[in-house]
Amino acid sequence: MENYKEIMAKEIKANVCNCCFNRGMRDDLHVHHIDGKHNNNFKSNLVVVCGKCHKMIHGGFSKRLGWLSEDVRHNIFFYRRILLRDKYDEKTLIDRIKYESLLVTNYGYDKKKCSNCGSVKTLKLITFDFVTKFDKQNKKNLGYYLCKKCIHYIH
Repeated sequence: MENYKEIMAKEIKANVCNCCFNRGMRDDLHVHHIDGKHNNNFKSNLVVVCGKCHKMIHGGFSKRLGWLSEDVRHNIFFYRRILLRDKYDEKTLIDRIKYESLLVTNYGYDKKKCSNCGSVKTLKLITFDFVTKFDKQNKKNLGYYLCKKCIHYIH
């Protein structure tokens, strides 16, 4: 089988990342194996991405990155989901992607007011089960706030 860098030489010369579509320096472009198997060098399993996107595809999202556009997030999650298929069962995989989506979109970040009425008094952070699956103490405060009054009406 051919070397994957030779197979992708034309795409690398185009200097475009297939996730963020930024035109980059050729030195910063990587060939990503979509299924994560480095011995699978079929062209259908290869895609050119920049270093930043490649790092996020493999490492996931561990912090809020509100500067990423919706299209770029979608592209990265597309490749990330494929990579994680062998690591998680289907439900856990979906939960992992939802968790990372919350991280990257600033969901719940510094919104210290009731999501229902806007009050800033006696707030409680309401989180999702899938968040505590990956962050037991919810250190990143993912979720939404409700005041004591709204919690009483909703629950």
